[in-house]
Amino acid sequence: MIYKTMAIEDLKLHEKRKMSIQNLREKIEALECEKSSLRGTSDSVPVMGGDINRQETKIVNAISEQERLRIQLQSVAKHVNRVERALNSLTENERLVLDRFYINGQKDCIARLQNDLGYEKAHIYRVKDKALYDFTIALYGICEL
Repeated sequence: MIYKTMAIEDLKLHEKRKMSIQNLREKIEALECEKSSLRGTSDSVPVMGGDINRQETKIVNAISEQERLRIQLQSVAKHVNRVERALNSLTENERLVLDRFYINGQKDCIARLQNDLGYEKAHIYRVKDKALYDFTIALYGICEL
């Protein structure tokens, strides 16, 4: 496996994954509301040829979708937490460099980093390489990049 490539991909997707946590929570809540509204309509005595089966099907589908989203939310949240812990193992400057290169992918990040950190271009690349190496080890526990 190419862990360095995987680490870069994890950094690039980090903010989107964090955003997806809130979106998944909201979708789960919406399904809960949908289930509640459907339950309220199915308390009556079924009529021959009525739509009770369709309502029950909608409830079952909502429960199934909700469970799938809960599992997905759990998985994404755990991944975000692992990336956060790996980022926290870095120095402030290393995090800043990875943020500008990968997480928020700023244009002219080299020039901005030179200005903000007072480093030469070559030193910024050395900091980036070391930070990526340390991040990858912290995230995956692998030394062979």
